[in-house]
Amino acid sequence: MIPFTKIQTIGNDFVLIQAEDIRDHELSHVAQTLCDRGFGIGSDGLLVLDKADGKLWLRMFNADGSEDFCGNGLRCAGLWAFQRGLIGHHSETKHGSVLVPTTVDESGAVSITLPPASFEPDKVPILRSSSFIDDFVQGVRGTAVSTGSTHFVVFNEKIPDDETFFALGPSLENDPLFPERTSVMFVQAADKNTLNMRIWERGVGETLGCGTGASAAAVAWSRLDGANGDIVVRSKGGAVTVSLDSWAGPIRSTSRPVVTFTGQVCVDTQKSAQLVK
Repeated sequence: MIPFTKIQTIGNDFVLIQAEDIRDHELSHVAQTLCDRGFGIGSDGLLVLDKADGKLWLRMFNADGSEDFCGNGLRCAGLWAFQRGLIGHHSETKHGSVLVPTTVDESGAVSITLPPASFEPDKVPILRSSSFIDDFVQGVRGTAVSTGSTHFVVFNEKIPDDETFFALGPSLENDPLFPERTSVMFVQAADKNTLNMRIWERGVGETLGCGTGASAAAVAWSRLDGANGDIVVRSKGGAVTVSLDSWAGPIRSTSRPVVTFTGQVCVDTQKSAQLVK
């Protein structure tokens, strides 16, 4: 049996398990099994958390089993570890190749600081020799940027309706320009420091929130419009506050994770999950 915690922030929900409990399991398979909303626990992704050398080590897998970098996952893991006394108010989490400073305040809000965003083609990545900034793909104007995970940020006067969103989302995700696929952020500027966003996340589909996506939207907006300071990015699940000194600098983002429930689950080889409690 595998102990787990269901945890979310701004509606971006995860199953969190400790690495020591699943060392003999293939993690991509576990993610597909547990994230399944019909036959598993149900979530946007799987968080696998370990602690070594005085810091947290986090891996995140999308619902389709693909491994990714995740801002909301970092905040959820930070709160979970803090509540169990594994870390203090200030710590560092190793996620992918990045060491991420993490702060948990007295109210339970969690902030992370990511390195500057990259628009470089080999870092996003995109299949072209120059950056893709305010340019067109499939007739859609947007900016390709990585904030640890790849995003295509599309600014419009309004958020797309369902018909447009569910047509463009998967089509842009799988466009040949993006060799590793891409998440797509459809963004409307409510004012200079407030953005509204609808999210198509690679490997998942529509999600209620995306931490790296909120950061990507804020950075792309700052580069286009000159906004800085606190930029509030609102999606269906809630708001992330992204703090920037400039679009080329470090990215601090804050939200409030919430534990939904805990339990134990059995994962078998038939890609099904049985909840125990």
